[in-house]
Amino acid sequence: MIIPRVQSAIDLTLAEHRMMGALTRGELVTTDGTIRPVDFDTVCIHSDPPNARDVAALMRRIIDTHSNGLP
Repeated sequence: MIIPRVQSAIDLTLAEHRMMGALTRGELVTTDGTIRPVDFDTVCIHSDPPNARDVAALMRRIIDTHSNGLP
């Protein structure tokens, strides 16, 4: 998932769709629209966007709900 390091808010709906795709289908949609397989163990959330705390809370909820018991 690409979240640019700029001082603008992250689109939570888009971030949710990307994370859901990664967790449930093992794929991400790239910035050019290409669908790529993805296998990951960590998620990096930059703290500079004004809604970084909301992004982190959303990612935590999604991971807790859809990670099938993974740590």
